[in-house]
Amino acid sequence: MHETQKRFPSLDVIFELAKEKLHFQSEQWNAIDSKNAIVLAVYGIVLAIFLNVDARCFSVCQKHAFLVWLAITTLGMACSIISIRPRDIDIPPKISKLSEKYLEKDEYDTKNSLLSTIEESIEKNDKIINRKTRYLSISVNFCLPVSLGVSVISVLFKIILGDE
Repeated sequence: MHETQKRFPSLDVIFELAKEKLHFQSEQWNAIDSKNAIVLAVYGIVLAIFLNVDARCFSVCQKHAFLVWLAITTLGMACSIISIRPRDIDIPPKISKLSEKYLEKDEYDTKNSLLSTIEESIEKNDKIINRKTRYLSISVNFCLPVSLGVSVISVLFKIILGDE
């Protein structure tokens, strides 16, 4: 065993670095999904606040603003939902496939093949993480502040106008 470790030290280092990258991607993935859960909860609160506002508070012009608000809120929720998909990160190697494919191969060939598979997964995961982050950013940086702001203003108008 000690002799095998001396034969491919650079492959071992690369393999370990690739596994660390997969672990880092997994943490990123979980962080994005956690933020999305919070954002969707806030959208629920925004909708609850806004639905509490009486329709009499809106003039014809404000009803158009309401439709724009509803479109922005829906867009934000859609971006968050899109950002949640897919739920699972691809972390190779899959053990069942390993035993069938590499059981009788040389260790160098096996590690090299696994490294190739891991590199493909890292690239695929990076693309998905970038997409998830982009949609979450749209939801959090644009849609949520507008939705929340309009909801708060609507509640203030309801308080100011009272229950006439």
